[in-house]
Amino acid sequence: MAGTMQDRTRPHRTTTSSVVVLLSLLALALALRTGAVLVRWERLSADPDAYRLIAENVAQRGAYSRSAADLPAAPTAFRPPVYPLLLATAARHKVVTPATVAVIHIATGTLTVLLVWILGQHWGLGWRSGLAAFLVAADPILLNQTAEVMTETLATLLGTLGLLAFTQWSARRTSGAGALAGAASGLAALCRPTFLIWAGLCGVYYVVTERNWKSVRQSAVFALALAITLLPWGERNLRLLGRPIVTTTHGGYTLLLANNPFFYWHLAHGAGGGVWDARELEPLLQTQPDGAAAPPAHAESEIDSDRRLYALAHQTIRQQPAMFLYSCLVRVGALWSPLAHQIDPHESRATTAMRWAAALWYGLVFVLAAVEAYRLRGHLLRTPWAWGALCIAVFTLVHAVYWSNIRMRAPLMPIVALLAADGIRRDTASRRQPVSRSSNEARE
Repeated sequence: MAGTMQDRTRPHRTTTSSVVVLLSLLALALALRTGAVLVRWERLSADPDAYRLIAENVAQRGAYSRSAADLPAAPTAFRPPVYPLLLATAARHKVVTPATVAVIHIATGTLTVLLVWILGQHWGLGWRSGLAAFLVAADPILLNQTAEVMTETLATLLGTLGLLAFTQWSARRTSGAGALAGAASGLAALCRPTFLIWAGLCGVYYVVTERNWKSVRQSAVFALALAITLLPWGERNLRLLGRPIVTTTHGGYTLLLANNPFFYWHLAHGAGGGVWDARELEPLLQTQPDGAAAPPAHAESEIDSDRRLYALAHQTIRQQPAMFLYSCLVRVGALWSPLAHQIDPHESRATTAMRWAAALWYGLVFVLAAVEAYRLRGHLLRTPWAWGALCIAVFTLVHAVYWSNIRMRAPLMPIVALLAADGIRRDTASRRQPVSRSSNEARE
């Protein structure tokens, strides 16, 4: 690949000292995540997004459904499937207990730290791979989400696995590596649909940068593997819901949550940047774009409801285009803010102190990452950094339009950690020169 950084996609030799560092980091990650779930154990009993409900319906009734146990199991595609299916598979006696969630999250979070270290080795960070892994091991958002029944922990692992698969593809340039990248990114998309856009852009990027027929064939294999990975979910939805949905039916709600008259009014008149109360949206959820009442919940399909909510959001955007653009800036700020919003107006001093401590942590990490991004500049559009840069761009653009908050950047933190760690170098000049494909081939 002309202009790529091929010398940075080959892992350094593993030494005894690096193994000791890695094992220490994994032990730290395990300890921090265990501590996080023990301190916030009560949160593992909550189910704010109905993932536990879906998982227990799968385990107990063989139905992917959000219906309560005393109601018929109506099929749903409101949540992506990988996380609930993992919970269902691990359920003990068909019940997803807090301990079940804790073990899964601790294991997946610790494995993410391992994958970040491996990525750092492949991306040429050398000893700084340990620093990147440490930044992920101690990341405040990732630690917090370890004790929440939500997808961030698993999505971060699968996104990092996808990064590693794309890195291998650009290094090996084989159809097999392309197939693995398609399968890995498809699995990530079945956990967080935004990854599907990333996967598509990565496939296009590979063809455009390689500029040969071999890359076209490899990208076709990549696309086939991606499609095969998504096929079971799409086929199930076509059969049960009448539409081959490969993402979710949640998009209309999240777009309307981000773009509705009540939220726009809050942005225009809200005092002190306070948190908007999303309960204001509830009356709008029961209406049509023309103001008429929506059909009763039992009479409206999930797909029709999704379309109606999309139409309501589009109506708001068309009516207030200037506020839409402003709200996009607000959402990007919410995604990347170092400081989490104060949700509880009566929060304790300890909680306030933790929020500000996390803000200081992110402030330092973001500064290091931004400085390194500036140093890399054009190299951010070359492999291996391009895979991460595309991921950050996709998530930022999607959450500029859809609902956004600080936890939604969790899958991006391994990339930010790698950038921040790479900026701490001893020999900047010697590591900044790209190696072209022709020079690599000459050495081979």
